[in-house]
Amino acid sequence: MTKTAATKLDDAFGTARSCLHAMRLMTETIFQGSGKDYCSLLTMIDGAERAINDAQAVADTLLEDRRC
Repeated sequence: MTKTAATKLDDAFGTARSCLHAMRLMTETIFQGSGKDYCSLLTMIDGAERAINDAQAVADTLLEDRRC
């Protein structure tokens, strides 16, 4: 079965979120919850998650507009 554009986008966003989750877990393990590098990495991960969420919202709007 051929994937729709919406499914491809959802898959891509899901993959990106999974990668960031793995990075968060790795950061917790390596730095054990402390240090400047720990805080910097978590700040970057949080920013990437916000960007993904923003992109998801835009994609959802575009796909919804396309259906109308």
